[in-house]
Amino acid sequence: MEIEKKIAELGLELPVLPEKPGTRRVRAVRTGNLVHLAGHGPFHEGGYPFKGPVGVTIGVAEARAATRYNALALLSSLRQEIGDLDDVVRIVKINAYVYGEPGFNKPSVVAEGCSDLLIDLYGERGRHARSAVTVAALTLDICCETEMIVEVRPLQS
Repeated sequence: MEIEKKIAELGLELPVLPEKPGTRRVRAVRTGNLVHLAGHGPFHEGGYPFKGPVGVTIGVAEARAATRYNALALLSSLRQEIGDLDDVVRIVKINAYVYGEPGFNKPSVVAEGCSDLLIDLYGERGRHARSAVTVAALTLDICCETEMIVEVRPLQS
């Protein structure tokens, strides 16, 4: 429970996400030692308060902070899937989608909030490959969404 202890020491907490998504999708799929996590938005205090295009409705710094909540939501789903966040061998990759107006060219800056938190929690195991792109819109008008691939310890038989 070292990772959850670090989360608490940072004054953060894993969110309690709404019950299963109302679609046919799932939040996490484990295949072998990899867990693929669906896109998660900045869920905070029971909702998605970070809305609108970055650089217009929401500033880059605020959007960067919002991606930390993406990371916490991803970790919440990961914990539900694997049981213990200490079983993470490596954060492999994140894909960050940032809602911005045409020409917005700072999605990588926004994605740093998520990356920084993962590295703060996991150290070298948290360093990952990353893609960050600007998109024309996101579900619920959220400013950012992040997917993640994680290598975990093998299941014990």
